[in-house]
Amino acid sequence: MIAKGRPFNPGVPTKIPLWLAINLRQRGLCILHVPEWLTIEKLTAWHESENEKEKESQKPLHSHYREISRLILKNCSDSIKDVDQIGQFIEDIWNIRVAKLRLAVQTVEKNRVETEMPDHGGLYEVSDYTQLEINYVRTLFIESLNNTFIIATATNALENLTTQDRNSLLS
Repeated sequence: MIAKGRPFNPGVPTKIPLWLAINLRQRGLCILHVPEWLTIEKLTAWHESENEKEKESQKPLHSHYREISRLILKNCSDSIKDVDQIGQFIEDIWNIRVAKLRLAVQTVEKNRVETEMPDHGGLYEVSDYTQLEINYVRTLFIESLNNTFIIATATNALENLTTQDRNSLLS
């Protein structure tokens, strides 16, 4: 099969996978254009909106913002203006969002101990978070759900024993 045209023409921007762009850039064969969401203005606005809302998170500017920004900042820092400030914004946003997720885990844990657990275990919606952020707190969340299940089961068993003891004393 013969391909018509060439995928790369000198001086003509084209979209390619990030790994390929970094590889070509390292060999001096291309110029990497930073995504429009990875600018001081966009990150400042996102950072401010994340700070304004205590419990809710904003939809991320990109679903892989942390991974992509780390790759770009690590491999192309010499051609990006305000690299340190961009990197600091990404880390600050990450910390804010993970803190909100941890708070949500604590809230779920508290609710599961205080209220009766449904038979299906409950459904929890985690929207507006990236897969990396969710994976970061996954172990903590699963462990806390297991612990609350154990506590709830033990509490129910003790309540049943107490009720049985009370009934046997009254009889």
